[in-house]
Amino acid sequence: MENADIRIGTCGFSYAEWREAFYPKDLRQSEFLRFYSLVFPFVELDFSWYTMPKADQLLAMTEQTPPNFLFCLKAHRSLSHEIGEDWGESALRFSSAARVLSEKGQLAAILIQLPYRFSYTAENRMYLGDLLSALDGFPLVVEFRNEFWYQ
Repeated sequence: MENADIRIGTCGFSYAEWREAFYPKDLRQSEFLRFYSLVFPFVELDFSWYTMPKADQLLAMTEQTPPNFLFCLKAHRSLSHEIGEDWGESALRFSSAARVLSEKGQLAAILIQLPYRFSYTAENRMYLGDLLSALDGFPLVVEFRNEFWYQ
């Protein structure tokens, strides 16, 4: 692993219970990311799984961090756990927001975290191929939770 770029970070940064253990007692929650980015060079954004991210929201995050700070953006649940007929529209909305991080050079990857029930079937392989094509141009990471993908 010569010249490996290894970055350490956490999944999320906006935890009230980190106050006093990590964040100063009087630090406003709106300042958590700025403070976090002074200690860690990387964060996985977990909120984007629960709520479709918006471009202006991600842009505001880049403005609170140094230019070399990286984000891993977890794919929205409509692309991984709650796949519906309109997943293509969700992929467009998601990629439109993710593009902000990419254009700023601050997107480490989009994490597609698949549930255990997403087993190794022809239908799921076809969907995954279509999803990867819809997100073409972005650095992608896929987390398989079903062991049959590894056989």
